[in-house]
Amino acid sequence: MKLPVSLLLLESAGLLSACASPPKAALRTTGTMPQAGGIELVGAASGDRASRTALLERLAARGLSPSQEPDYFVQFTNALLPGRTGLFAPESRADEKTWLVSPTRSRSIDQRVYTLVVSDRATGRELYRLVGQMPVRRGKPGSEDRLSQAFLAELGSATEAGTAGR
Repeated sequence: MKLPVSLLLLESAGLLSACASPPKAALRTTGTMPQAGGIELVGAASGDRASRTALLERLAARGLSPSQEPDYFVQFTNALLPGRTGLFAPESRADEKTWLVSPTRSRSIDQRVYTLVVSDRATGRELYRLVGQMPVRRGKPGSEDRLSQAFLAELGSATEAGTAGR
C-alpha cells in the first residue's frame, strides 16, 4: 500500500511532537547568598501573596527574616517578556556585558522571568542574584508552576556563586 509522502510526514511530525518534553526552567546565579540577617523587600516586589509567602519562607530557612533595621535589601520581580525580547545588563567590570535573559527567536514565544537580588544595605553592593526563565508559548499556560518550583528549589539550596545553567 502506497501512502502519500505528505501523510507520512504529518504522521511522523505528530509522533515527534508527542515525544517532546515540556521546556525546563533555566536558572542562573551570581554571588553568594548571605546566611543570616534582617531583610527588607524593596521595589515592586511583584507577585501574588502566595509567591511572596513562599519566598519569605525560603529566605527565613536561610536565617533571613524581615526586620525594621535590615542588613540586606531583597528585590523580587516577576515579568513576562514578549517574544524576541531579552534582558541585558553590565557585569561587574565595565567591559563585560552579558544577557541576563537571551531573547527568544520567535515572536509567539514569550518568557516568564523571575529575578531575586540581595544587596547589602550599607554599601548597596549586589551580593547575590538568581534569575529564572522559562519559555511560554502564547495560549498555553502551565509553565509558571514549573518555573516557580525550580526557582524556589534553587533558592533553598543556594550556597555559592557559579551554579549557572542548572
